[in-house]
Amino acid sequence: MAEEKRLIGDDGRLARGSLAAIAEDTTFEEDSWYLITAKAAAASKFGDLVVGDFFYAPCDVDATADDEAKLLTLSSMVDLSGWSLELTGDEVEVTVLNDKFKKYRKGKLDANGSASFVFIKGETDTADNLANYYFDIVTISATGTIVVSSKLTDSLYIVGYLCEETAAGDVTLATVMQVEFFNFSLPMNSSEAVNMDVPFRLVGDTDPVLYRITIAEDT
Repeated sequence: MAEEKRLIGDDGRLARGSLAAIAEDTTFEEDSWYLITAKAAAASKFGDLVVGDFFYAPCDVDATADDEAKLLTLSSMVDLSGWSLELTGDEVEVTVLNDKFKKYRKGKLDANGSASFVFIKGETDTADNLANYYFDIVTISATGTIVVSSKLTDSLYIVGYLCEETAAGDVTLATVMQVEFFNFSLPMNSSEAVNMDVPFRLVGDTDPVLYRITIAEDT
């Protein structure tokens, strides 16, 4: 039971991902996430995963011919203070007259997420960071130079780590999602941190999958 670990919030983190425009077809680099775009008919290094799934390379992996995937480059959200994901299923009633009690079946699953941030000047308010999903950001230098970063409208990929390990043989738990952030608030209250709770919802074709990744031995 060496793997057993009772998780706490500090074990996890949420990272933002930027997807490469061109797919790799030679080597999938160690400690990297990839979106599968093509798969070999036989002996694929992606195993039972299918096109549209994410693949993680725990070590350098040489691609089988016709295996292709786009690199997902991660960046940390340093203003993040916590995140959560709740999965719920529709309750579909299937009761008939002969039943003494109502009967149900589970329908479609729904994923409802939330990320909590602390507003950090010089981080949250810069181009490509959280505020840029809600505002055009105008940066004016001391000499009067003006740079406009238009409001971001694209969805984004995020990797949610439940437990991120570094020692060889230990197991990391993570899930990958394509989401859009929704509400944004700026609670400017006396003697309180500016905490923002931002809900997110799934978009695109990526469904949440729980990955169990064994950390490779150093070579």
